Amino acid sequence: MEVLKVGHSSSPNKVAGAIAGVLSKTDEVEIQAIGRGQLTKQ
Repeated sequence: MEVLKVGHSSSPNKVAGAIAGVLSKTDEVEIQAIGRGQLTKQ
């Protein structure tokens, strides 16, 4: 399983592309939110 680290400055489009790329190769992806800003609902 591949782990993607996402921070507050991560581009949503790039994150989506990275997720799609991983899922095209495997059935699982883990996303780690780095910092409180990623977990806060805007």
